[in-house]
Amino acid sequence: MKKILMPLLAVVFMTSCGMESMTDTQPNQNLENNLLLKNGFTAQEESSSLTDLNSARVQVTDQYTILGTMSEGLATGFILNEGVPALITASGEVGFYFAGLGDPATPNGRPDAGSFNGFPVVSLVARVGGGDLQFVGTGPTQLTGSGEVVFYVNDSFFGDNSGSWNIQIAYECYHGPGYWKTHSEFGPAQYDETWALLSNGASTPFYLSGSTWLQVFNTAPARNAYYQLAHHFMAAKLNVLSGADPSAVSAELNAAEAQLNTYTPAQVAALPMNSPVRAQMLALASNLDNYNNSLSSQGSCN
Repeated sequence: MKKILMPLLAVVFMTSCGMESMTDTQPNQNLENNLLLKNGFTAQEESSSLTDLNSARVQVTDQYTILGTMSEGLATGFILNEGVPALITASGEVGFYFAGLGDPATPNGRPDAGSFNGFPVVSLVARVGGGDLQFVGTGPTQLTGSGEVVFYVNDSFFGDNSGSWNIQIAYECYHGPGYWKTHSEFGPAQYDETWALLSNGASTPFYLSGSTWLQVFNTAPARNAYYQLAHHFMAAKLNVLSGADPSAVSAELNAAEAQLNTYTPAQVAALPMNSPVRAQMLALASNLDNYNNSLSSQGSCN
């Protein structure tokens, strides 16, 4: 599989931190550790693998090849999120019967030769998760459902097949904390102009933290729920400023902002592990992280 990343030029219909001590089993620890692991934290900071993009929304195209002889189908590892569709196109020829490529089928199949599974024989079909087969063809086709996408050659006998189809899955991807902290006016990656929509860019004061947005991004959360919430809150806010729909998480954004306007990092750090305030901050952080991931078929392109 090969991935191609490019700036979004047209509308596309879509879709680890150091573990804490195992002797500390206070409430919320699993949630906290999961957040740290998902953020990619080691000792000090997270990392970003997409350092050459200048947009919070990116078109990503994954490419696959399915051989005509693949009787078990092609498991892509691509996880489709419900409600965040991906656009699929395909090309190439698969030969069937004894004539081989002398009697080819495009991904649309050969309806003149009959049907199988309710679709033209030797057509490209797919299954999402444990769902029903869906016709793909040459596309562009938008699959529905949630789970791994598996492609199939819609045939009942594969011994005389030949050739292959090339498949492309295109989807939109939004960014997580790792991207945003490296794409401000201070670099090191190329500047993302979404930062300019804040009152003073990355130097905008971040609530009661005594630090700027960028300084908060550069502060490893460790065991402090304040920073865990802040990182996912800032990523979500910047994604919204770049065009993401905030409706699914507006309540969480408002609740997080209220917490950040009430407590300082030092106050949150001093809270007991079973504090309701701390629990709420971790829950909000988890919900905002899920929101950032749900904006993309594959999760946030951090």
